[in-house]
Amino acid sequence: MDGPNVSLAPQPHDHVVIQSGGKMWCGYNAWVERLGALAEYLEDSLFFVGDEEFYIDEFQLSNGKLHYCRVHEGGWRPLSEFIESLNDPNTARIR
Repeated sequence: MDGPNVSLAPQPHDHVVIQSGGKMWCGYNAWVERLGALAEYLEDSLFFVGDEEFYIDEFQLSNGKLHYCRVHEGGWRPLSEFIESLNDPNTARIR
């Protein structure tokens, strides 16, 4: 994430930094492909990526594989609001 606590100095282990503000030079699809290629080396996790205007995508790393899907599209929605809605049975999600 973009912010004051992001260190670009050498790290003691491999890591992925997602920088906000449209600074992803490789393109979003290439980033998703690269994350899929790295999946076998990453711990199991679940996280979401949302753009500033249109969509929210879900990324799940499990047993060395990446499972990726768009879970919201069609207008901006705060990511925090979307995550809170995951426990609401009345909230529809794209699958």
